[in-house]
Amino acid sequence: MQRVRGFTLIELLVTLAIAGLLATIVAPSMSTFMARARLASDVNQVVSAFNFARSEAIKRRTNVTAELQSDGDGWRIDVREKEGDDIRHVTGGGQNVSVTPAKVTYGRLGMVDSCSPCNLTVEPEDSKAGDPRTIKISKAGGLTIEDDDD
Repeated sequence: MQRVRGFTLIELLVTLAIAGLLATIVAPSMSTFMARARLASDVNQVVSAFNFARSEAIKRRTNVTAELQSDGDGWRIDVREKEGDDIRHVTGGGQNVSVTPAKVTYGRLGMVDSCSPCNLTVEPEDSKAGDPRTIKISKAGGLTIEDDDD
């Protein structure tokens, strides 16, 4: 008596059918996950750039301005000293998000000297990413992130 090793055609077809069914279930949720991850990444980059500007103001003991601008390829934040010397440029977003243009000046103690506006909105272009995020800047220079449905 000889033993046959391997799979039968029926077993292979059932396995492929199950794999195809799982792929059709997982694919839509994966695209939603990726859209939300891109939005979270952009929000974190914006917060990080503003925190960097605040820490540079404290370190340099002078006013530092962070200016958030929206352009055709996403957004850009320019961080510069009061004399206009550029410290850092941060870009992101691609065409995935739109942002509220804003200009925040941190004083030498890290407090906000001026902000226009003090609430920034990062809004996804893709509805799968969920609600827009609002970044609120306090007078003390702290940042909080909120969903717009909160």
